[in-house]
Order: sequence, then structure tokens, then C-alpha cells
Amino acid sequence: MAEDSFLKCEREYFAETEAASLDIPIKKLSKALESYNKFLQKALLGESRIITEDLRLTILKSGGNSDTE
Repeated sequence: MAEDSFLKCEREYFAETEAASLDIPIKKLSKALESYNKFLQKALLGESRIITEDLRLTILKSGGNSDTE
């Protein structure tokens, strides 16, 4: 299963911004996070990318921050 594009962008940003403070090379941190993202996707959502995207949108909507408030 390929990594969700949203999770990929978040992984890349996190690895670039936090690798130095964690004293881990960016490539190693990114690879570990990619494996974890794929594991979570498969464990929580199965093989469906549509479910993955629906869940992401639901999480974003329930975050409490909206433009209408």
C-alpha cells in the first residue's frame, strides 16, 4: 500500500524540522516515519484510499477550528 499523500507531506515536514533536535539523520527519521504511516494506514483503514481521505477530512473538520466560527 502506498503512503497517503497527506501523511507523506506531514512526514517530510516533520523529518526536516525535527531531525536535528532528535539527533537523527533526516533520511533515517523519514524512512521510519514512512514505515509507520504505511502500517497505520493498513491497520486502521485497510486497502481503501477513499476511506483514508474521508478519515483525514473528518479529522480536519472535527479539529475545532473552522472559518465559520
